[in-house]
Amino acid sequence: MNEDELLQNDNENDPPTIKVTDRRKFASDGTPLESGSVTNEGSKPKTAPLKSEEAKQTETKPTTDTGAQEASEPSSDTPERNIAHLPRDFSAFLEGMYLEAMLYLGAIPDPRTGETIEDLELAKYKIDLLGMLQSKTEGNLDSEEKDRVDAVLYQLRMIYLEKTKSIQL
Repeated sequence: MNEDELLQNDNENDPPTIKVTDRRKFASDGTPLESGSVTNEGSKPKTAPLKSEEAKQTETKPTTDTGAQEASEPSSDTPERNIAHLPRDFSAFLEGMYLEAMLYLGAIPDPRTGETIEDLELAKYKIDLLGMLQSKTEGNLDSEEKDRVDAVLYQLRMIYLEKTKSIQL
Protein backbone atom coordinates (compact mmCIF):
# COMPACT_ATOMS: atom_id res chain seq x y z
CA MET A 1 0.00 0.00 0.00
CA ASN A 2 1.50 3.35 -0.96
CA GLU A 3 1.13 6.64 0.87
CA ASP A 4 -1.69 7.90 -1.39
CA GLU A 5 -3.77 4.78 -0.77
CA LEU A 6 -3.13 4.98 2.97
CA LEU A 7 -4.41 8.53 3.25
CA GLN A 8 -7.28 8.15 0.77
CA ASN A 9 -10.84 8.09 2.16
CA ASP A 10 -14.24 7.38 0.64
CA ASN A 11 -15.78 10.35 2.43
CA GLU A 12 -14.13 13.77 1.98
CA ASN A 13 -15.43 15.01 5.40
CA ASP A 14 -13.69 12.28 7.43
CA PRO A 15 -10.06 12.76 8.38
CA PRO A 16 -7.64 10.26 6.85
CA THR A 17 -7.06 7.11 8.89
CA ILE A 18 -3.56 5.94 9.60
CA LYS A 19 -2.76 2.57 11.13
CA VAL A 20 -0.04 2.67 13.80
CA THR A 21 1.49 -0.51 15.20
CA ASP A 22 3.49 -0.24 18.41
CA ARG A 23 6.43 -2.64 18.17
CA ARG A 24 7.99 -1.89 21.52
CA LYS A 25 8.86 -4.95 23.58
CA PHE A 26 8.37 -3.25 26.97
CA ALA A 27 5.78 -0.90 28.46
CA SER A 28 6.85 2.45 29.90
CA ASP A 29 6.97 0.88 33.39
CA GLY A 30 9.35 -1.84 32.17
CA THR A 31 6.90 -4.74 32.03
CA PRO A 32 7.20 -6.98 28.95
CA LEU A 33 4.52 -6.58 26.30
CA GLU A 34 3.11 -9.23 24.02
CA SER A 35 4.33 -8.87 20.44
CA GLY A 36 2.15 -6.38 18.56
CA SER A 37 -0.28 -6.05 21.45
CA VAL A 38 -0.91 -2.34 20.97
CA THR A 39 -2.46 -1.30 17.66
CA ASN A 40 -4.04 2.08 17.10
CA GLU A 41 -5.94 3.18 14.02
CA GLY A 42 -6.43 6.88 13.50
CA SER A 43 -6.52 9.10 16.54
CA LYS A 44 -9.23 7.16 18.38
CA PRO A 45 -8.01 4.21 20.44
CA LYS A 46 -10.23 1.12 20.33
CA THR A 47 -9.76 0.42 24.02
CA ALA A 48 -8.51 2.48 26.91
CA PRO A 49 -4.93 1.73 27.88
CA LEU A 50 -4.49 -0.51 30.89
CA LYS A 51 -3.17 0.98 34.09
CA SER A 52 0.08 -0.54 35.28
CA GLU A 53 -1.57 -2.71 37.97
CA GLU A 54 -4.12 -4.06 35.47
CA ALA A 55 -1.36 -4.68 32.94
CA LYS A 56 0.60 -6.72 35.48
CA GLN A 57 -2.47 -8.82 36.28
CA THR A 58 -3.36 -9.53 32.64
CA GLU A 59 0.21 -10.11 31.49
CA THR A 60 0.90 -13.66 30.29
CA LYS A 61 4.27 -15.10 31.17
CA PRO A 62 5.96 -17.94 29.28
CA THR A 63 5.91 -21.21 31.20
CA THR A 64 8.42 -23.16 29.14
CA ASP A 65 11.39 -20.76 29.27
CA THR A 66 12.31 -20.21 32.92
CA GLY A 67 15.34 -18.08 32.04
CA ALA A 68 13.17 -15.50 30.28
CA GLN A 69 10.72 -15.55 33.17
CA GLU A 70 13.46 -14.93 35.74
CA ALA A 71 14.94 -12.11 33.65
CA SER A 72 11.59 -10.30 33.42
CA GLU A 73 10.96 -10.41 37.15
CA PRO A 74 12.68 -7.81 39.32
CA SER A 75 15.36 -9.16 41.61
CA SER A 76 14.24 -9.57 45.22
CA ASP A 77 17.48 -8.02 46.52
CA THR A 78 16.96 -4.82 44.48
CA PRO A 79 15.04 -2.27 46.56
CA GLU A 80 12.11 -0.43 45.00
CA ARG A 81 13.06 3.21 44.40
CA ASN A 82 10.80 6.19 44.04
CA ILE A 83 12.86 9.02 42.60
CA ALA A 84 9.95 11.30 41.70
CA HIS A 85 10.53 13.40 44.82
CA LEU A 86 14.22 14.09 44.08
CA PRO A 87 15.04 17.68 43.07
CA ARG A 88 16.04 18.41 39.50
CA ASP A 89 18.11 21.55 39.72
CA PHE A 90 21.72 22.68 39.42
CA SER A 91 22.50 21.98 43.08
CA ALA A 92 21.24 18.39 42.81
CA PHE A 93 23.28 17.86 39.64
CA LEU A 94 26.38 19.29 41.30
CA GLU A 95 25.85 17.12 44.38
CA GLY A 96 25.56 14.01 42.20
CA MET A 97 28.81 14.79 40.39
CA TYR A 98 30.50 15.55 43.73
CA LEU A 99 29.36 12.26 45.28
CA GLU A 100 30.52 10.27 42.24
CA ALA A 101 33.95 11.89 42.43
CA MET A 102 34.11 11.24 46.20
CA LEU A 103 33.15 7.61 45.57
CA TYR A 104 35.97 7.17 43.03
CA LEU A 105 38.41 8.93 45.35
CA GLY A 106 37.62 6.27 47.97
CA ALA A 107 36.38 8.94 50.38
CA ILE A 108 32.90 7.42 50.75
CA PRO A 109 31.70 3.81 50.46
CA ASP A 110 29.55 2.61 47.56
CA PRO A 111 25.95 2.94 48.83
CA ARG A 112 24.90 -0.30 47.09
CA THR A 113 27.68 -2.57 48.33
CA GLY A 114 29.17 -0.69 51.27
CA GLU A 115 32.64 -1.25 49.81
CA THR A 116 35.15 1.53 49.24
CA ILE A 117 36.23 2.04 45.63
CA GLU A 118 39.36 3.90 44.65
CA ASP A 119 39.66 4.65 40.95
CA LEU A 120 41.77 7.79 40.66
CA GLU A 121 41.49 7.89 36.87
CA LEU A 122 37.67 8.07 37.04
CA ALA A 123 37.89 10.53 39.93
CA LYS A 124 40.13 12.81 37.84
CA TYR A 125 37.66 12.52 34.94
CA LYS A 126 34.76 13.62 37.18
CA ILE A 127 36.84 16.48 38.62
CA ASP A 128 37.80 17.58 35.10
CA LEU A 129 34.12 17.49 34.06
CA LEU A 130 33.26 19.73 36.99
CA GLY A 131 36.10 22.07 35.99
CA MET A 132 34.70 22.22 32.45
CA LEU A 133 31.24 22.92 33.88
CA GLN A 134 32.72 25.72 35.97
CA SER A 135 34.32 27.38 32.95
CA LYS A 136 31.26 26.92 30.69
CA THR A 137 28.84 28.36 33.25
CA GLU A 138 31.03 31.33 34.19
CA GLY A 139 28.83 34.41 34.43
CA ASN A 140 25.60 32.38 34.29
CA LEU A 141 25.41 31.21 37.91
CA ASP A 142 24.13 33.14 40.89
CA SER A 143 26.62 33.80 43.70
CA GLU A 144 25.46 30.83 45.80
CA GLU A 145 25.82 28.38 42.88
CA LYS A 146 29.22 29.81 41.94
CA ASP A 147 30.46 29.52 45.53
CA ARG A 148 29.21 25.93 45.71
CA VAL A 149 30.99 24.95 42.47
CA ASP A 150 34.21 26.60 43.66
CA ALA A 151 34.06 24.86 47.06
CA VAL A 152 33.28 21.44 45.56
CA LEU A 153 36.11 21.70 43.05
CA TYR A 154 38.59 22.90 45.67
CA GLN A 155 37.74 20.04 48.03
CA LEU A 156 37.84 17.37 45.31
CA ARG A 157 41.13 18.66 43.91
CA MET A 158 42.77 18.68 47.35
CA ILE A 159 41.65 15.11 48.08
CA TYR A 160 42.87 14.01 44.63
CA LEU A 161 46.27 15.64 45.15
CA GLU A 162 46.59 13.99 48.56
CA LYS A 163 45.64 10.56 47.12
CA THR A 164 48.16 10.87 44.31
CA LYS A 165 50.82 11.95 46.81
CA SER A 166 51.29 15.23 44.98
CA ILE A 167 50.87 17.07 48.28
CA GLN A 168 50.73 16.21 51.98
CA LEU A 169 47.83 17.61 53.98
